[in-house]
Amino acid sequence: MRRQKSIKQIFAIIDPKNIASRKILTNNGFTSNELKCIEGLQREILELKLKKEGYS
Repeated sequence: MRRQKSIKQIFAIIDPKNIASRKILTNNGFTSNELKCIEGLQREILELKLKKEGYS
């Protein structure tokens, strides 16, 4: 039987000035991870940690 790899986390990269995107992500469990300059633009990286089935 073949094992499937599980996804443990999801990252979102947004413009920190985009309040609507940030609100949608945080309302769905994402947390701010860091602010970073990417290709000369300020970006906010948010992370969603996923739970494994059967664990809390």
